[in-house]
Amino acid sequence: MSCFWSVLLISVIRVQSQVLNYQDTVVIGNQTLPKAFEPRYDVNTEMCQMPYVAPETPQIRALRPKHRSKLRSCKSLDPLVTVSWNPQHGRYQLNVQKSVARQLLGKSAPTTLCQYQQIQRGKLAGKKIDNGYRLLHGIRFKNHQLVPPNIQSMLIQCEIFENASYVTDRLLFKDGLAFVQPKFLQLERQADAHRQPSVVMIGIDSMSRANMRRTLPRVSRFLSGSSNWHELQGFNKVGDNTFPNLLATLTGHSMEDIVQLYCDVNNQTHVGCMDSLPFVWKNFKYVGYTTAMAEDCVKINTFNNYRLGFKYAPVDHYLRPFLLALENHLPKFDIRGFNQCLGHRPGMQYIFEYCAKFVQRYLKKQPMFGFFWTNSFSSADYIGPSAYDQFLYNYLTKFEAMSLYNESIVIVFSDHGMRYGNLIRLPEGQLEERLPMLFISLPPWFKRQYPRFASALQTNRNRLSSHFDLYMTLKHLTMLPVATDPQLLPTPSCKYCQSLFYELPKERRCQDAGIKAHWCACENYELVPLSSLVQDMCHFVVGRINQLLASHNLTKVCSPLRLFGIKQSQRKRRSPMDPPDVTFYRVRLEVLPNKAMFEATLQYREKSQTMDMDMDFSRLTTFSRDSNCIHNKNLKKYCVCYKNIKIN
Repeated sequence: MSCFWSVLLISVIRVQSQVLNYQDTVVIGNQTLPKAFEPRYDVNTEMCQMPYVAPETPQIRALRPKHRSKLRSCKSLDPLVTVSWNPQHGRYQLNVQKSVARQLLGKSAPTTLCQYQQIQRGKLAGKKIDNGYRLLHGIRFKNHQLVPPNIQSMLIQCEIFENASYVTDRLLFKDGLAFVQPKFLQLERQADAHRQPSVVMIGIDSMSRANMRRTLPRVSRFLSGSSNWHELQGFNKVGDNTFPNLLATLTGHSMEDIVQLYCDVNNQTHVGCMDSLPFVWKNFKYVGYTTAMAEDCVKINTFNNYRLGFKYAPVDHYLRPFLLALENHLPKFDIRGFNQCLGHRPGMQYIFEYCAKFVQRYLKKQPMFGFFWTNSFSSADYIGPSAYDQFLYNYLTKFEAMSLYNESIVIVFSDHGMRYGNLIRLPEGQLEERLPMLFISLPPWFKRQYPRFASALQTNRNRLSSHFDLYMTLKHLTMLPVATDPQLLPTPSCKYCQSLFYELPKERRCQDAGIKAHWCACENYELVPLSSLVQDMCHFVVGRINQLLASHNLTKVCSPLRLFGIKQSQRKRRSPMDPPDVTFYRVRLEVLPNKAMFEATLQYREKSQTMDMDMDFSRLTTFSRDSNCIHNKNLKKYCVCYKNIKIN
């Protein structure tokens, strides 16, 4: 009977043809290209052939709507209340813009009264500790009001005052203001040989190298137009989504090693787990840096999305309590959960303004490390960033006017490329997903003081690198200038990873950079026809997913998956370092229910006719709604809740 059902199951699988002419195409890396195409590589060595991804192709242009629909504009309002720095008093100052009030109210308008409420980090206990904030009682203020130095942020609102009472239905203005209140003794500028290089990291979620050039042309020209900037063209992600890639960048550890060596970050009862991890900002803090961190879209913050976040503020200047208050008290416009507009401005503007204040307060005065991350405009749709090209360019030039690039090391980077949608279903999609952008700017004084480091970074532009190497680079910077040539101990997760200020090996494999086979963009795969072996592999993938769900006792809420269609099958071309009897395959398959699509890499042993796979692989369709019945972040992409099954 079981044999009958197995035969029946295979017979009803919808095996979809791969719409390719095998005689007219060739696969270079993960791209299916015409045979007449002249291959171009970003990394081209015997161990790694990483193809260049063209930002524009006929297939990509076909994805764009004929009439490009602009993302909804945030309500355009000149701020009624602005903030400035009063150097005479060494304090921030609130300014009520009378001209804006006249525009809003007219010449014969009544008086406006404004008040602020201080925002503090909440004192919630248990697993809500990083999700709390407190609003203190309102305090009225007038024009040129000085801000007390203990206030980190505030909620502001202005109303009409008429006939000795508030007209409560005439709220004119509501916004939030965050401050970087200097906490430490400001130092005089040191000689180059004794300077600790400040580091500012600006991260954009889901931004591949190709999509940055495609959707942010002004930004791309800015980052490519100066000899101070170095683009790491062989930068390859190490994990599926944001968390494992930023974990590698900021701690040097993989998810598996973090669980083994520290704690399970997915355990939603272990309060303080995140605080115990070896984040690199702790190293910077230990050697005298002032630290800051800000990330928009608080519900999906990297360290809080189905995780507990931090029991204690992880850095000196922590923006999360401020943004929690704003997202609860200001109007929002979301796209798939991302705050495109927060109040009257783009949500990410609060991040960039906070970064600017951080730079203003500490540049040339004290070494600083800042981590500023935005999710709001790049995660929902690959074309979304095009609406913010000028916005980002304006901030990059603003930082230039502030002399940030002349004084500090600035890193503009991403975690991965687009992971869902039509873009990654194109032949180039596997590369789009795996190759995030990474630009590093070195100030002139640093290049003069450390010419060997600058030269190595330039050489590494076309070498294979990863987020683990970026971590080693940050660790290297914490040791300057005391140890100009420090012995950097490798992390357990990547024993061959190293600082980008040292020349990376030319012949480097993905495993040397801590990159698993499934995420590796160096490998050349060729399309193979569908066969019984490919069908067996797809059944194997589905079986492993079902076993995983069962092993975590989720079968009562998550439906078992069954194979529905095979979209594509590829086989890795052999390289000298491959085991003699192992062949790698990559399959793209669709399952029921809900037509979830996966892409997995498998190892097939010819002699024993056995197969195996790493469970860290790609879900190519969104799953936030499919899997809202479970809370384990690592398992959500495998789950389709019974309650969310769609009836086709």
